[in-house]
Amino acid sequence: MLILTTNAFETGSTLSPLPSWPGLHVLIVLPGAGRGLQNLDTLSEEFVIVEWLQSPENAADLLCDVFGWLRGRLDEDEGPLLYVNRPLGKTGDPDQVSSVAVEAKFGPDGSFTQLALGELIAASPLLPDVFRKANGRAVSDTKFIKILKDIFRWEDA
Repeated sequence: MLILTTNAFETGSTLSPLPSWPGLHVLIVLPGAGRGLQNLDTLSEEFVIVEWLQSPENAADLLCDVFGWLRGRLDEDEGPLLYVNRPLGKTGDPDQVSSVAVEAKFGPDGSFTQLALGELIAASPLLPDVFRKANGRAVSDTKFIKILKDIFRWEDA
């Protein structure tokens, strides 16, 4: 699953090349994104487009809501998950991720700007429960990533 926010696109630029990523594609249109609907129309065939009416508290809240809304579609998606809330095309855009990875990049404000979950974690039946339990709770982005890493710790036996 690929989840992009409108922050993934530079304001006033043409659409960047999108990452080649398997599974469902979701575009979150954030308030004040400044992108005309005509630009979004070109993405409507590839993406489920969700318009956010108010700014989320943090990235964890945004992802928890997305997982709640798309609950019925998640069973269809068995690939890795990539969430991007920063301009695409910068260094560090992954084209693949380890099957057991929980990799996050944080912005200067402490919110995560990118999250990659490997296929075994993204397809885990526990993942929707983690999002459901965190939804509506005051969980910071750093704590949310720590929770994911603690729950989905894979060690060699």
